[in-house]
Amino acid sequence: MTIREGGPDDLPAILRLLDEAIEWMVARGQSGQWGDRPLSERPPKVERAEEWYEEQGFTKTETFAVAEWRGQVFERRAG
Repeated sequence: MTIREGGPDDLPAILRLLDEAIEWMVARGQSGQWGDRPLSERPPKVERAEEWYEEQGFTKTETFAVAEWRGQVFERRAG
């Protein structure tokens, strides 16, 4: 496993992680927080995530780290 600084190219993997979290919550009857559809299928949410990461996560002062194993991102942590 590699821990490295994340960047804009990691956004698809981060959206996938959020989609998996939504799926997990819906399977347990907890759709109230993020809804019941994958985030990646909602263009306004994707745009908001892109804006947030550009403003908060892709700058030298607000970096984040990702855990990657065999080319797949598993976790995002704010720095």
